[in-house]
Amino acid sequence: VAHSTREGNRLYVQGKYEEAASKYGDGLVDAPGSPLLQFNLGTALYKQGKYEEAIAPLSKVAASTDPAWTARASYNLGNALCRLASSAEETDPQGAIGHYEQALAAYKRAMGAATQDPDPKYNHELVSRKLEELKKRLEEEKKKQEEEQQEREKQEQQDQAQQDQQEQQEQQEQQQQ
Repeated sequence: VAHSTREGNRLYVQGKYEEAASKYGDGLVDAPGSPLLQFNLGTALYKQGKYEEAIAPLSKVAASTDPAWTARASYNLGNALCRLASSAEETDPQGAIGHYEQALAAYKRAMGAATQDPDPKYNHELVSRKLEELKKRLEEEKKKQEEEQQEREKQEQQDQAQQDQQEQQEQQEQQQQ
């Protein structure tokens, strides 16, 4: 386990995150409950942009009873969730809202476990603003769609009334002939 950790850390420092994650994973085979290896694996996956994959190991460590692990893992978990949310805003806005809300919860855990660390508080405030902006945008889009739908229905009614009037005129003209 110590060898996997050392080797993984060496690779991580060199920016070889994929290889580092592999070493941490090897170590987890022998020590599946190791918060150090879980944390390092989650962080190496995060550095690779594999945010979805980083969530599981970071969540395990965030649930720890050790405040130091809880703080660090919750903070990184919040960051991973925030990245997922940000990338899903356009394609899956409801999913993004869920991820932002989970990120807020993770930052709150980090703030509770490390009260002196300003970073979780800053990120919590940032994500709160992003979440409110997204909800506001979705509400505005919904309102706009409803207005457009009402406008289409109104236009259809006018078109139908005009068509009915035209048909009446044609019938009257036929009767006069």
